[in-house]
Order: sequence, then structure tokens, then C-alpha cells
Amino acid sequence: MKTKNLNISILVIFLIIISISCTNKKDKNTKIISQFLGKELLLNDSLPIKCIKQKHHINTSKNRKIRIISYINAKNCFNCLEDLKKWKKLMNEFSQYEVEYTFYINHDWKHIKRYMLTWDIDYPIVLDKQGWFKKKNNLPKNNFLHTFLINKKNKIILIGNLLKNKKLKSAYKKKIIELTK
Repeated sequence: MKTKNLNISILVIFLIIISISCTNKKDKNTKIISQFLGKELLLNDSLPIKCIKQKHHINTSKNRKIRIISYINAKNCFNCLEDLKKWKKLMNEFSQYEVEYTFYINHDWKHIKRYMLTWDIDYPIVLDKQGWFKKKNNLPKNNFLHTFLINKKNKIILIGNLLKNKKLKSAYKKKIIELTK
């Protein structure tokens, strides 16, 4: 009986700890998001742009109406690099909207090129081997918060990886429709 009560007590304490840590993480992300919204995202014209089949130019000037920018730390996160396949699908889904996509990838070209060929990905990426984008924009550790919807002034409208959250994807879509009317 005492062992059963002890096990139940341990389980309750464990659940309380998990609940508190999840709440703290959500609160921390909410705070980070509020710090980024409205902030100007710094972009770099001098980093090399690569593409498999054709030459592309990414316009980092402030002439585009709306853009999605994503930083992918492929050195430390292979799953993040695999998201390039999901981006291809999403770009097709959002093709009726005038959205420019820019991917800053922290890895060497030989490594990235192999996967882009395998996955038949032919959109431009910015090689950011030194992590310039992450450093200059003071990105948080949480990879989920490395994707941004920005306006023509590079001001952040939304933050978060829309590939990982259906509600966020819906929010991006709604905002894109609103801004591209």
C-alpha cells in the first residue's frame, strides 16, 4: 500500500514538473515572438546564392511586397534540411500568391547540393556558412522560431515555422492573402 502511494506521489510530482516546464517554454516563446514582431530583419546581399538548375537572383532590396525568410542550421539539424522537401510542397500550394522565399542555410554547398539533387529542389538558397543571419538577427535557439513572414520594409509580420503547425500555416496564408490583395 505504501509503495503504491509512493508511486502515485512520484507520478503526480512528475506530471506537475512536466506541466510547469511546458508552460514556461510556451511563455518564453511568446516573449520571444513579441520581441521579434515589427522588428526589421537584417538580410545580406553579399552571401553567395546557389541553385541547381538555373541562375536565380534573390532580391534582398525592399521592393518585394511580401517574403518568407527561413534560416536552416543544417550543420546541427538534418531534419531541418529535410524540411526543404516540405517547403517545395508548400511553395506549390501557395503559388497563386506573390511571395518570395529565401532560405539562409548554414552548411557547405557540396553537402546541400547532394540533397537538393536527390530531392529535385530547384529554388535558390543563400549559403551562410558562418551563421551571419542567425548572429545579426539574434535568432533564438529554438529552430521553430527561425522562419519569418516579412513585408517590403523587412519588418517581421509573423514568426514561426508554418511547416510544423497547421494553425500557424493558416495564419500565414490569411496574412499573405490580406497583404497581396
